[in-house]
Amino acid sequence: MEVFTAAGEYLSLALLASGLVAFCLGGRAEIAALRTGVADRQGALSMARGLRAAILGACVAGVGAGRYWGIDWLLALSLTMLAVETLEIAVVVGALRGKAKPRLWGRGAAGRQQDAPSAPGKRPSRGRRS
Repeated sequence: MEVFTAAGEYLSLALLASGLVAFCLGGRAEIAALRTGVADRQGALSMARGLRAAILGACVAGVGAGRYWGIDWLLALSLTMLAVETLEIAVVVGALRGKAKPRLWGRGAAGRQQDAPSAPGKRPSRGRRS
């Protein structure tokens, strides 16, 4: 039984160490992106990638620390934040890459049918008859 406990401790310490390394590298990449400027899409994408690495590293370090010291709430909070932040940053990075293209008109727009804008100079119908 002691073998499994020792292996679990080593795994927890490895998660803690790798999370801290990822946090530091991600923070460094984010600071470098901020210094170069985020006015264009590529700079914003670099900053989002650095932020993603920093947040994921902090969450992995939290999982390792929670497991090593037996702090269940830290483990649960880190796993929850890991899931939520992974989803959020993936959406942001996808939008910055140009993969997520929102639909402004048609059936896919916000779950309802919308009409395309009318021709310029023509007033849209209000549903009343003259």
